[in-house]
Amino acid sequence: MDKEIFAGIINQRGKTVLTVSNHKFVIGKEEYHLSAAEIHYFRTNKKYWSVCFERIRKAGFKIISTCVPWNLHEVAPGTFDFFGQTDSSKDLVVFLELSREFGLKVILRIGPYIDSEWENGGYPNYLFTNPEILAKTPQGENVAILSPTGINLGYVPCYFHPKFKTQIKRYLNSLTEVLRNYIYPKGPVFLIQLENFLSWKDYDLFKLDYNPQITSNLYPEFLKNKYGDIKHLSRTHKEKYKHFEDVKPPQNFKYKNLEDLIRHWDWISFKENYLAQYIKELKESFTSAEIQCLFYTNLSLQNGPGYGLDKQILDKEQIFTSGEAFWNSDYYALARNLRFWSANLKFPWLANSFCGFYSATPHEREKYFPSPPRMTKFMLNLALACGIKGFDHYMFVERQFWHDAALAQDGSIKPNYEVLHRFNTILERIPIHNLQSLAEVGLAYYKPYTDYLALKSDKPFPYVSKVLEKSWAGLSQDLSYLKLDYRVPDLNSRESLAGSKLLLVPSAQFMDQTAQENILASARSGKTVIIFGLLPEWDLNFKKTNLLYKALKIKTKFSARIDEIETDSGEKFKADIFADIKRSGSKSKEIAWQKRKCVGVSCSYGKGKILFFTFDLASDLNPAKLSFLEKLFQEYKINPVAHTSDPQIEVVAQKVNKSTLIHLFNPQGSFWQSKDTPQSVILSLNCKKLGIKGGKVQLQELFTDEVIKTKVKDLSQGIAIQLKEMESKLYLIEKK
Repeated sequence: MDKEIFAGIINQRGKTVLTVSNHKFVIGKEEYHLSAAEIHYFRTNKKYWSVCFERIRKAGFKIISTCVPWNLHEVAPGTFDFFGQTDSSKDLVVFLELSREFGLKVILRIGPYIDSEWENGGYPNYLFTNPEILAKTPQGENVAILSPTGINLGYVPCYFHPKFKTQIKRYLNSLTEVLRNYIYPKGPVFLIQLENFLSWKDYDLFKLDYNPQITSNLYPEFLKNKYGDIKHLSRTHKEKYKHFEDVKPPQNFKYKNLEDLIRHWDWISFKENYLAQYIKELKESFTSAEIQCLFYTNLSLQNGPGYGLDKQILDKEQIFTSGEAFWNSDYYALARNLRFWSANLKFPWLANSFCGFYSATPHEREKYFPSPPRMTKFMLNLALACGIKGFDHYMFVERQFWHDAALAQDGSIKPNYEVLHRFNTILERIPIHNLQSLAEVGLAYYKPYTDYLALKSDKPFPYVSKVLEKSWAGLSQDLSYLKLDYRVPDLNSRESLAGSKLLLVPSAQFMDQTAQENILASARSGKTVIIFGLLPEWDLNFKKTNLLYKALKIKTKFSARIDEIETDSGEKFKADIFADIKRSGSKSKEIAWQKRKCVGVSCSYGKGKILFFTFDLASDLNPAKLSFLEKLFQEYKINPVAHTSDPQIEVVAQKVNKSTLIHLFNPQGSFWQSKDTPQSVILSLNCKKLGIKGGKVQLQELFTDEVIKTKVKDLSQGIAIQLKEMESKLYLIEKK
């Protein structure tokens, strides 16, 4: 049965005309897989729009997306041109009319900030002439928007400053007047993006925003809503406040006591709430003008998993979120990020699935650091393997400061065109919404630990960086080496955790009650939970907590060192040790030691097991340590369904209806310096577990039509596959 992800838009006769169901957009009576082609009308000469649309359609697309630059269309303060009266590049109306003629649905990225290597990110210059409405550092300085290309993107505004809101309202009022005749069912626009990467995750925690509107009004108001009573806040912060207005946001982190951290949790929570409320108000600008369509916003994973704003507010407001994917030379970090999206978003899709790359000097970068079809295929295949269900291909048509799109600005075909054409053909053949992950392992993500790392301090918990950046991140690489697919669920979401048979959970001396209850509930239901780090002693308000202590009857004492570990399965290896374990009672069993000191225990809990280790679990390619992990997974019946002879070649299996998909990745080398000579890799499958039966089968590589004919028996024992460095393959296995 199809699962409706959002309530959808209902017309006057009570019929749902727009919704997202079963990872597809339902527009009227038609269903659309989200595969969109990005074209910027204002950067493509009007005379080439038709040829671009024609080739977009021939590549299998039914949806396009485009940005709307505020500063392009506001020709003078308060005067807007959306009809091309002053310049044909401003003719948004004809662009939408032409989209309708070609039968293309439209995603509109209206900003107000669009980025896209466009001057000021779309903000008009006059905004920056009034420093009063700009975000401030603690020293009162304006905050320039980060620009990886050196293009001037302007300054970060104070989003809730009344004068900024007035300017936003004027822009959106003018835009909505034009759009009301082009929103489905009247026109092709069915989905609107609100803002672009509106997150402060990529800025230092203490960089912004210290505008007086924030520090004197909004932040005190947030604290009042959270704590209710000033005495409650004073007790929590260990301060003697008289009024909420007396409380100022932290400007740096100097550790004196644990309550200092609560102030920073509050500051982070405020920022996330503030940004989400701003997105909510942008949506209300449209709905109040009786424009009813679907809305989303996208988030950056540049600094790892996380949302950067209050996702609960967005979910409540029916605003769904998305992310981006581009090659950053860290294969394992990219795979973790993609798996985080797929495990935690109602509709896991990429609003920015890169085809090509940005650059201040695109012709030079294209010459030395191109984004060839092999890279595009690799990225698309990886996203599919990690559970992504939708793609907006950014950019499909070339523009300023971009290279290696699928089409040139005049519509001529470039090398990446055929890859995206073929990818759409694959999506027609494979019902992507039915792709079933076989991952049994969950590498749990816990947001407060990444919030703690944002403090950039080794006090009061100096081991947290190693638990996350070494152990947690390193385990994703180990899972790849062991050929075990995995998810990245959110530890604060039981729904997210439910899909995993075994959970790997980072732990520090602070953890909220909900996360601890989720750990115990997972074990109680029959899951195996492997925890690494130190046992939680406090919740996030630094009140004593003993949930895990009661379950395990152990205590941990911080004691950092590097020494040899010996396990009950006989392995010996050196590791970073975070703490010693002291048991009280016989509920838990010792399973790892450093000399005579216990550093690992196992405990039955409910129908499942909880294991706790106080050393770095990631192998860092240590054979003995990797063997320990492999035996540990095997003990709890976690075994790979596919295997390759080279540990660095990752293989992911998925089921789709009665067929099997095999994704192969060779992340060795570089896209720009890779060896062109393929290596022979032996691929073997657990055909029984995958449900591959019969005598003869064939493996068809879906991007190239390469066909390997073989027998089920031979596939179980192993067949040879040729794979180059930085190459991927996608095989569909069917009966011959």
